[in-house]
Amino acid sequence: NDILMISNCQGTSYEIFDISGRILMSGKIHNSIESVDVKDLNQAYFFVRIINDNEIAIFKISKIN
Repeated sequence: NDILMISNCQGTSYEIFDISGRILMSGKIHNSIESVDVKDLNQAYFFVRIINDNEIAIFKISKIN
């Protein structure tokens, strides 16, 4: 449960932020399937923003310990 899998987004970047908008993690996605270790995040709801040159997509996720 401490791994966030992001797929089919190679060549983009991601940001994980909390409900107040504070960015907690960010990085580049280089592969067709990218594993992001979120073990340091507390149990809560978060948002994942996927960013490329033309689009921004935002997904809501929850972390349960």
